[in-house]
Amino acid sequence: MRSERENLRFKPFFSYTARHQEGRSGYDAATRGGFIGPITPYLDLSADMGYFLAGDSSSEGYVWSVRLINRPRERFEHELDYLRTITYPDRSIVTLVGYHAQLQASPDIILEAAVQEQNVEPIDNPNNSFGGKQFRTEGRFNYRALDRFITRFGYAWTHSVGREGTPPDPLRSAYDPV
Repeated sequence: MRSERENLRFKPFFSYTARHQEGRSGYDAATRGGFIGPITPYLDLSADMGYFLAGDSSSEGYVWSVRLINRPRERFEHELDYLRTITYPDRSIVTLVGYHAQLQASPDIILEAAVQEQNVEPIDNPNNSFGGKQFRTEGRFNYRALDRFITRFGYAWTHSVGREGTPPDPLRSAYDPV
């Protein structure tokens, strides 16, 4: 649910999610409430707070996110993220600090760069090897060859520190918060 009243500067929202995974009993549930809106014409703020409860265990905790989005020029945008959330399917609590920048160099070329630090705390098995810290950088060069066809070149570098090393997730991107 999200308020769309035009006379409100910061629009409040509320969300509820329930998930069930095969092989686990019960449903994981999470509620979140927050607001999004402009601080200045060039700076937006999004913030929310919530609570997570695992259906098949006694794991629970608070989740939150704070995001500042700055658009100093028409074709340049960058954002700073600080969040604590749940990942799926491995069910870990991740605290993330990240920065992402995007520059539209021309109508057909978009350049992106991102940096993240993640602290991973496993819920299902605290003694497994998926806990620890992960540092990640990424860069992308996007070229729109046709209206519906974009060519993307990029790199990703991950350094993991943890119990026996945290395996990098090849499908997770620094551009998409966990």
